[in-house]
Amino acid sequence: MLTWLETILNARGLTPTDAGLIGGIIIVGGIFGSLVIPGFSDKVARRKPFIIIDLAVAAVMLFLLAEIADFLILAVAGLILGFFFMSALPIGLEMSAEIVGSALAGSASSFLWLFSQAGSVVFILFMDAVKSATGSLYPSNPYYLSVISIFIFDLIALALCLALKETAKR
Repeated sequence: MLTWLETILNARGLTPTDAGLIGGIIIVGGIFGSLVIPGFSDKVARRKPFIIIDLAVAAVMLFLLAEIADFLILAVAGLILGFFFMSALPIGLEMSAEIVGSALAGSASSFLWLFSQAGSVVFILFMDAVKSATGSLYPSNPYYLSVISIFIFDLIALALCLALKETAKR
């Protein structure tokens, strides 16, 4: 989504500088979230609640990103989005290692990285296709349904995570 962030926000009246700042804020939030949340997960020896919270909060922030055009609100939402959404990755990698065991942990992580990178490429194309097909429905926010699509995929991931079993050993 960060690939499209400037275009998404420019279409709603924000400057390239504003969009760049919001993108940077998302990344900074992600760095801090990736340091803090997995640490709490390790401390309490639980994975599932944290990944569920990460995806639930990210869903709310993605919805705000689709709806709001105010810089300050988007900056705060971006910080929260980065903090929670990006911190789901290290927890997911740890869960995969705990599921498959130490002998296959490297392979499991490699496959997760492969599919996340391939998914990123597909999403770049997907977002443009959705915008091309539906952008005229929302002329002041042509990427609205593209961002809502990411929101929906986040909700699907959240629903799938609800079915996961706890993997951390107490």
